[in-house]
Amino acid sequence: MQSLNPQTVPLKQSNLIEASAGTGKTYTLSLLYLRFVLESEPALSIDQILVVTYTTAATKELKDRIRMRLSEALMAFLDADNAEGEYAELCAHFDDHAKAIIRLNRALLSFDEASIFTIHSFCQRALKETAFDAALAFKTELLDNDYELMQSLMDDYWRKNFQKAPTALLSLLRNKEITPDTLLDDIRVAVGKPYLKRLQPDFTANIDEQAQLLEAHYLSAIKIWQQSSDEIESLLCDHKGLYANVLKLLDQMLAGMHLLATHSADKLPTELPPQVHKFTSEKLKVKKGYEPIRHDFFEQWDAFLASQQNLDQSLADYHNLLRNQVLDYLQENLSQEKRRKGVMSFDDLLLQLQTALQQNTTLAETLANKYQVAMIDEFQDTDPIQYDIFQRIYAKQPVSDAPQDTSAKAPSPVVFFVGDPKQAIYSFRGADIYTYLKASQDTQQQYTLNTNWRSHPDLINALNQLFSHSDHPFYDASIAYQAVKAGQKQEPSLKTPEPRAPLRFWKIEDTEEKKKSDLMEEISELVADDITRLLISADKGEAIIADRPIEGGDIAVLVRSHKQGQQIKSALTQRGIACVQSSKESIFETREAEDLHHLLLAIAQPSQENQVRRALVSDFFAYRGEDLLHFESDSIAWDAKLQAFHNWHQLWLKHGFIPMMRALMHDEQVQAQLLSYSDGERRLTNLLHLAELIHTESRQNSRGLEGTIRWLGQQAKQATLSSDSLQLRLESDAKLVQIVTVHKSKGLEYGLVYCPFLWADSVRSASSNAAIMFHADDKAHTPCLDIGSAQRDHHLKLLEEEAYAENMRLLYVALTRAKYHCTVVALTEKINRYIDRSALGWLLSNGVAAKSKNFLSAYQQHLEALVSGSKGIISAESLPDSEDGLHYQTKQKAPTLSAREFGGIIQQDYHISSFSGLTSGNHSQAHDHDSDALFNQASTYSNAENEFPRGANAGSCLHEIYEYSDFTQPLMRPKQEQNVILNALNKWGFDEALVDTAHDLINNSLQAPLPPLSNNFSLANLSNAQRLNEMEFYLPLALLQVNELKHILYQYLPQKNWQIVRDAVNKLNFEQISGYLKGYIDLIFEYQGQYFVADYKSNTLEDYERDSMLEAIAHSHYYLQYLIYSVALHRYLTQRIAGYDYKTHFGGVYYLFIRGMSVDNQGAGVFYDLPSFELIDALDGLFKAAINLKRDT
Repeated sequence: MQSLNPQTVPLKQSNLIEASAGTGKTYTLSLLYLRFVLESEPALSIDQILVVTYTTAATKELKDRIRMRLSEALMAFLDADNAEGEYAELCAHFDDHAKAIIRLNRALLSFDEASIFTIHSFCQRALKETAFDAALAFKTELLDNDYELMQSLMDDYWRKNFQKAPTALLSLLRNKEITPDTLLDDIRVAVGKPYLKRLQPDFTANIDEQAQLLEAHYLSAIKIWQQSSDEIESLLCDHKGLYANVLKLLDQMLAGMHLLATHSADKLPTELPPQVHKFTSEKLKVKKGYEPIRHDFFEQWDAFLASQQNLDQSLADYHNLLRNQVLDYLQENLSQEKRRKGVMSFDDLLLQLQTALQQNTTLAETLANKYQVAMIDEFQDTDPIQYDIFQRIYAKQPVSDAPQDTSAKAPSPVVFFVGDPKQAIYSFRGADIYTYLKASQDTQQQYTLNTNWRSHPDLINALNQLFSHSDHPFYDASIAYQAVKAGQKQEPSLKTPEPRAPLRFWKIEDTEEKKKSDLMEEISELVADDITRLLISADKGEAIIADRPIEGGDIAVLVRSHKQGQQIKSALTQRGIACVQSSKESIFETREAEDLHHLLLAIAQPSQENQVRRALVSDFFAYRGEDLLHFESDSIAWDAKLQAFHNWHQLWLKHGFIPMMRALMHDEQVQAQLLSYSDGERRLTNLLHLAELIHTESRQNSRGLEGTIRWLGQQAKQATLSSDSLQLRLESDAKLVQIVTVHKSKGLEYGLVYCPFLWADSVRSASSNAAIMFHADDKAHTPCLDIGSAQRDHHLKLLEEEAYAENMRLLYVALTRAKYHCTVVALTEKINRYIDRSALGWLLSNGVAAKSKNFLSAYQQHLEALVSGSKGIISAESLPDSEDGLHYQTKQKAPTLSAREFGGIIQQDYHISSFSGLTSGNHSQAHDHDSDALFNQASTYSNAENEFPRGANAGSCLHEIYEYSDFTQPLMRPKQEQNVILNALNKWGFDEALVDTAHDLINNSLQAPLPPLSNNFSLANLSNAQRLNEMEFYLPLALLQVNELKHILYQYLPQKNWQIVRDAVNKLNFEQISGYLKGYIDLIFEYQGQYFVADYKSNTLEDYERDSMLEAIAHSHYYLQYLIYSVALHRYLTQRIAGYDYKTHFGGVYYLFIRGMSVDNQGAGVFYDLPSFELIDALDGLFKAAINLKRDT
């Protein structure tokens, strides 16, 4: 590859930039962006330059750097004579300064429109901007996680396939932990990856027949035992020829059979009692010369046990068959379910855009014209779908160097892919290194950035020697190491009391028998000692970095797991070193999440005393065994503790999760308890973070007590990293010693770095029965999914080789984080039969297999040669001795005050809410068109009522037809009416063949009488002048609290025949809100001087009599919706009609369940209510906060 000069590289065609660690990738991207703004002809607007990266944080950084670059360039052109450095070169190169100033001004003024996105945001934007071309619905909700949808479909699959399965099979599946949850966990990672080549077993056994045969033999044997047990016992006990070892177990065998006959006579047990599997003719052998044991029971019992063994052998293949079937089911149904619900996940954005590009050849051209320049950052983290998207948009024929005709309709698009295959470490997120390698071959030009601006020249040279010393430093021969140059000046930047080589290896040479875990603990202590000595020296002015004393924030300890980080943190804390641990671990994987789950289970079921005891021994309470024993003898104290759990239970039910949690933490002093631990700040941070997530989930998805606990239990299984909100939060922002996982350290830099556990990071073998994703060993490195194929062992080996290669890349990332110094612990001896099988071992032994007898000698020889040839920039030292009593006393300094950058989200209590907000806990302001799916039930009605589709989109479509139809002409089919229906059907994505169905459905509802008004009155009597469609309103709210609202509803709602509604009121739950209550009333109409509210409901009910409608009204809280509408109309009429009187002018409310309305069945589908004036007046006052109600006592 040729070295890239970002000042002069041609801005054309497709390009790949390989950017090693520390080589100024962000600098290069911002400079290229600046050149596109200045040099493109014709000029590009700011939104035509696309920049894509992979995280929100990286997107923000790029935006800030690019904006700063544009601003600095503008300042330089405005004062070109005094420009310095690269900006002086820029001013000299671009001689039309007036044009430059105009373009830069324009770019900065419109920079908020810059197309700088994450990959998912780009796909979302592209789909929205080209929704028509992409044939997508305009209204789609984006899900953070689609796990619950998959789980729901998984439950459907299980019901459909196992509801009537043989009991034997179900028992066997339970015993083997083959459940809907485990099946989903096995294959969910493969969902949404259509590019995977599936490899699966051939399974021909009939598992149902085997299970039924097993059950038949079992039931037959048990029946014989029940009839003949005394006879069989006598036969055995009186037999003189049984061996002593059989007689020893005989009592257990007989007891086990009696247990089965008593408790499992009519069904297979979940598991067999001890020893009954030995109760066979073969095991009951007799001494020579004695009559063998014979009985019909043993014939059937032997057959049962043999069938069980055969079934066990078939089960592994059957398990894989189920995995394949589940994956097929999800692939087929998940996208349909999402379309039905109008939702999609982040990964769906990529799939949708890829599919749209595949099906619509003009879409790629549309996007290429929209985004004429693209720079794709972190491209080593791409996957086949992402690369295919950009290939389809930007793949063009090579651009000639001949002069271009600038009058052409659109210039050829330009794309720069920027990445580093040596830092491709995110395969667990779906990143595919082989896709990157393919892209490097597809691009027309390949460049490299070969100057490291991060690290000190001596450290750069040390790493060059380390990686160049190995023939295949990245295991995979397709990735090479190219030495980089140093960008910094050769100047001493690190001073310590004892000289340190820039790259220092600590050798583990102790051959004493030790456990690996003990060795890791010891190394944690030694690293903490070294950091403590360093900081003590810094306080004395003897440890200097960049002309100032070393601080904690200059030091990082890199680990692979949260557990390793905890070991380091514990050692540092014991020595008085303040530190902060940062990892990609999900908050739901922490000890606090587990303890909180048990605590909430106890609060949900306070009568379950075992649950309460389990909660009390958590770190939140820290009761010990003797405390629980004390409760056993002090019933008063125990009853008081149980009562506390009952109180929290009631508090949660009445007021919600957060009030309950606050009370619990106050009552039990949880904060003080957690802070008493050495890592108390971390524990408290985790608990508060979990409480916030639970609160958000319970509000957004209206989860009650049981639903919240179920949701929390599911999260640990998911442990998804797709959302930053689920990752562990830092407990402090201070400049402390950083403990960081290697994955999270990527892109960061630290003054001094310790890598204490690289030697311990060997590749874990995949489960022998798990579904595995790997790349085939063919030329294309085809991505594959093996679910039990005959070649599984070979594929496991390929997977392990891929994992080993990624570990090599993780090693590179870890070693390149330091600016001045890096300490690496190396295992140069065999410790308790353990040798270094890690990536570090591969690198230091030059690829000698760890299993080879020459491994240790090769390891030691190569390390020695590396050190001896380094001229002092690499050292290998024995582990230092531990130092007792070492402790760091933090030096108190006057703080340097500076404004912190605000990175949070401003939460405003004053906002616009809606009926949906009151009933679902969110602040949606959209129209509420029959979103409640529970009452889309099977109906006894037929024809047009049930032929028209169901769901929210169907409701929106029908509402639009009502809004634009002339009610007075319902029986005719004029062209205009047909256009209204056709337009609505097309807009909401329904087949035009439904036009007659829709017409008949609407027509029936328009002609149906509306009791209690005149039997001759229907909607068809209303002229347009009598109708007000979709009236939007905003009701000011001073402060609305759920208990105040409930009190009014209980006080004024009817009692007779309304108990189901009154019960529903009790389920209302929302946080207090203030601001505005917004809504849309489907129809307000006037008839004979009175004004009515009407709302169209397209829900399907079992029947449309009043009881069924009232049930729907109660379940979906429609009573609250129409009361809000009534208050809005009440206020509106008060302002518009002189002498307005509610009892005179307000006619009532109609909720029209249109699928049940007809001329022949009068009153069906028509729900009418006239709320009392007292109720409307009380609600009006509540909304104005001017109410003074008498309290019931």
